[in-house]
Amino acid sequence: MAFIILLIPALIWQSRLGWDDVKLAGLIGLVTGFPGTLVALAMAGSGLAAIIFVVSRLKERGDAIPFGPFLGAGALATLLWSQPIIDWYLSLPV
Repeated sequence: MAFIILLIPALIWQSRLGWDDVKLAGLIGLVTGFPGTLVALAMAGSGLAAIIFVVSRLKERGDAIPFGPFLGAGALATLLWSQPIIDWYLSLPV
């Protein structure tokens, strides 16, 4: 599931997202399972604000920012705390 989720943007924006990130997401999906995959991608995506800020600062230089460390950090947080994160999210008022 994580592989498919990152495969679609990789096909659309070929120069923006590397294939290694897509493969890493697939591995994370195999390791963490279904609910953990969503938690890992959400945790990796929570670094989006930081990425946008850094990209805006590095835009003049044209440096690329790897998404792999964010995926790895999200996977690690999922492996350590996935059930408390899921319970917290489900307890939020609608």
